[in-house]
Amino acid sequence: MSGFNESVIEAAALHYLREIGYATEFGPKIGPGGLAEERAAWDQVYLFDRLRAAAARINPRPRGVGG
Repeated sequence: MSGFNESVIEAAALHYLREIGYATEFGPKIGPGGLAEERAAWDQVYLFDRLRAAAARINPRPRGVGG
């Protein structure tokens, strides 16, 4: 049997993502009822507030457009 399991793969992926500049967070902390809840249910894949903020950051509204 291999020494790899889900937790080993997850830890490696999280380490890699941090190394290339991504922020990571403990799932239960941002999950439903967590201290910093960012999703309404566990099956909600996208973190909509983060997605909106990132879209606004990389696509700033030109001056004078939309009020």
